[in-house]
Amino acid sequence: SRMAELPRGSWLYYLEIGAKIHPLEWPLVYAVFPFTVFCLTPPPLSQLFRANALVQTLLFLPLVQLPALLTSKLIYVDIGWPLGLCGIALTALTSGEGWWLRRWVASTLLLLHGARMAIGAVAMFGSASNFTFRFDEDLPRYRFARVRWEKEHGMPASRWWLKVQHDTMQQGFANATLLATPVFLAATNPTPHLAPLEVFGWLLWLGAWGFENTADVQKLLFLSECKAKAAAIASDSTLTPEAKAAAKRELSLSCLGMPPFAGSKYSVWTLCRHPNYFGEWGSWVGLVVAAAPSLFAVCGTSESGRYLVPSMGLVLGYVLRLFYDCLVWWTGAGPAEHFSGLKRPLYREYQRTVRCFWPAFIPSLPGMEHHMEPGWPHAKQ
Repeated sequence: SRMAELPRGSWLYYLEIGAKIHPLEWPLVYAVFPFTVFCLTPPPLSQLFRANALVQTLLFLPLVQLPALLTSKLIYVDIGWPLGLCGIALTALTSGEGWWLRRWVASTLLLLHGARMAIGAVAMFGSASNFTFRFDEDLPRYRFARVRWEKEHGMPASRWWLKVQHDTMQQGFANATLLATPVFLAATNPTPHLAPLEVFGWLLWLGAWGFENTADVQKLLFLSECKAKAAAIASDSTLTPEAKAAAKRELSLSCLGMPPFAGSKYSVWTLCRHPNYFGEWGSWVGLVVAAAPSLFAVCGTSESGRYLVPSMGLVLGYVLRLFYDCLVWWTGAGPAEHFSGLKRPLYREYQRTVRCFWPAFIPSLPGMEHHMEPGWPHAKQ
């Protein structure tokens, strides 16, 4: 474990970034990357970053930080961060000085990316709370974060509110710096033609975004079918109350991606256990790839280009590194499977037979982790 060297109760957990990011990497995120994007980039680009920092601050303070402070719940970040992506896209579109076609395409893709999640979050959380946005409990993945804070890290429950503020601010900080980098580079690139790599990156985004949307649609179909079956069980007059209770219990233990929910209707969930997370990560791979030509066009021509190109290239690389850590370890697959494995025995078989993050159509390469252990992330063989 990358945090194994930290003793339980260490004050460094207040500064922890993600779940598997080494403490030696933290200065990059806290200091080096912000200094690079705000102070070292050419004026058209640095001005976009500064304007975006204001946008993210105005979004996160009322929509995320204040509700999180009052409730000690992280759920509000699921509304704030996609709205922040929309803010990045609109800032790039309206204030970028690059070639209009590149600026419009890059901004539109990110706007679609953020708007889909923002609309879904507002609709889902709103309907669940009668649009009061007051919640009795946090999302399971954030409840797991609290378990990890108290039980694994040995941190005081009374300081959880402080960790909530840190983690939500961390997302706003990411929106203001790293996550804005791909589209801001594209929005300031004046080259009046597209490079093949840009087109390839955008097509990659489209494929990954479609994969993520397919996963979400199939999950909704699964939930709808379970609801319909539960209603059918309740209305079946031939079943005894005991038989109805047993059938409902069996249905509640069903696992998307395992029979009977493993046919063509649920195909992507048979490829990996979290196709929606892989699609999200793949979308950002596409945006980063598409930004590579703009990295050289915008930063390579400046006086400090010799140093700025590799520095901003590292920023782009960390977009993918931090997303992977988030989607697998921090608030993604690991936290989700913690509760699924505890509640549903069939899910443990799903873990044993299906990859976690990387779909089956991607060759297994050295260093890839598939986490095919029953009980992961706390496997007990």
